[in-house]
Amino acid sequence: MMRLIRKLLKMDPDFPKVKPELLEYNAPAEVKFNKELCAACKGRCCKRCGCFLSPRDFKRITFDYLRDEIEKGYIQILYIHKSQSGQGTGVFVLAVRNVNGPYVNIPLRFTGPCVMLSEDGCAFSDKERPYGGQFLIPKGGIEPDGTAFPQCEAMYDVKSACFEWLPYKKMLQGLAYYFCDDDSGVPDR
Repeated sequence: MMRLIRKLLKMDPDFPKVKPELLEYNAPAEVKFNKELCAACKGRCCKRCGCFLSPRDFKRITFDYLRDEIEKGYIQILYIHKSQSGQGTGVFVLAVRNVNGPYVNIPLRFTGPCVMLSEDGCAFSDKERPYGGQFLIPKGGIEPDGTAFPQCEAMYDVKSACFEWLPYKKMLQGLAYYFCDDDSGVPDR
């Protein structure tokens, strides 16, 4: 356990001493999703990694409920270092797992593709699609041969996810301990 603590302190020496510097976050307005462009893209973004989940993607936020959802196999816990979180401290967030990815992804590695990416696109229905996937907006165009040249814009990015998950940091940390072994690198309580 001490080895894990030393490993984390090298990554984030202030964890968990620093009080978070909350950023103002306003959810983006509803955006019209371009399904045709997304389908033509064939999941270029989804081949890199799964999208972020928001607390609003869940019916409730409790340890037992989130544990049960993670055990379904399509969710991973990520630890976002304070240098990327925008919160002045490291933050745990939830995202859709990557194929063959661990339940707890520490240190953060994008090993893609998303476990929900199928031949026909995202396996989630439009209604079930995680908040981060709903606001991954494909922009660009489609050539006459059907080839897409999209540039996806993440309107719900890592800093937005960190802002929303920060109040649940201790709960997600407990879940990370629950799901991983001693070599995980989970920050000390």
